[in-house]
Amino acid sequence: MNKVFTILCTLVFIAACGGGPSWDGQWSGVEKEVMDVTLKISDGSVVVLQDGDVEDRCVFDVNESESTLDCVDEDDELTMTLEGDVITLSSEGEDMVFTFARD
Repeated sequence: MNKVFTILCTLVFIAACGGGPSWDGQWSGVEKEVMDVTLKISDGSVVVLQDGDVEDRCVFDVNESESTLDCVDEDDELTMTLEGDVITLSSEGEDMVFTFARD
């Protein structure tokens, strides 16, 4: 009985400390303005592709469901929010909001 209880407690602990949201994967733009844009995300880095060509590279905090992107070629402060299989990308000071869905 003690072994079963110990295993159960360990599984609950692992599930509770899952390391944050799952950003990793490939994400495609939903709106007309970004349908040709793909985000490839892995371990806190983002490669922004447009029509298959690299447009920018960014980093962010993978442990948050909302994070600020630090990009090489982008001067605006971009905020990326994850809700399930949907990422919303918005720009501070502009009325720009784009949605990306997990492929």
